[in-house]
Amino acid sequence: MITTLVLWSHALAALLFGALALAQLRRPGGHWPHAAFVFALVTTSLWALAVAGIDSRDVAARIAACVRDIAWLGFMLALVRRDRAGNYALGAVYFVVMALAGTAALLAIVERMGLDADALAALASARAVLRMMGAVSSLVLVHHLYQAAPASRGGIRLVLLALAAMWGADLIVSGRSISTRAGPR
Repeated sequence: MITTLVLWSHALAALLFGALALAQLRRPGGHWPHAAFVFALVTTSLWALAVAGIDSRDVAARIAACVRDIAWLGFMLALVRRDRAGNYALGAVYFVVMALAGTAALLAIVERMGLDADALAALASARAVLRMMGAVSSLVLVHHLYQAAPASRGGIRLVLLALAAMWGADLIVSGRSISTRAGPR
């Protein structure tokens, strides 16, 4: 029952994000960084399709999740750069959070290299911790951008609320995967 629900909900999400990306492609660029927004929508659609079609535990779906995170962080960085040119410290924070997601993707690839059970468990735990750190850091960056967004741009606030929900769910799922690996105390 749960597997069917996950399959169909991710398939629907893939369809909706793909349709939204197509709608944005047909629309002229507005007040947002248009290319970064469309790319983030497409990567989210591909991630949802990978989860629906393959499984969330497959290496392709894990890499797609990391690419999705990097794409949304790139969109947020483009927003920050447009509003506050020359803020290099904040840009560096975005790149560090993107590096966390990239490292988690590399660990997902390394897990497929036929290691022994102890090494696989250590890599899985490290990847889950990196995903949690990335989710927490992304939530902090979303909060910062939400507070800095002018009230006149209400549309960006809706996107940021959706990103907060996405990374909040990632945080919960990553935390559960660590707690189930740790076992009862």
